[in-house]
Amino acid sequence: MITASQLAILVSAVALVCIVSMMLHLRGEATRKRIAELERRVDELSAPLAAPKGGC
Repeated sequence: MITASQLAILVSAVALVCIVSMMLHLRGEATRKRIAELERRVDELSAPLAAPKGGC
């Protein structure tokens, strides 16, 4: 039979795993957003370099 103390430890461990999992998920989302922003900036900055040069 499981005691109240063991049950409390089990519930605490499951809660800790859930919290860490959510933190890693949110961190991954933030990282993906940062990467997308950096890729957009690279495209913006490299567009003038790739544009054909007109005759002046």
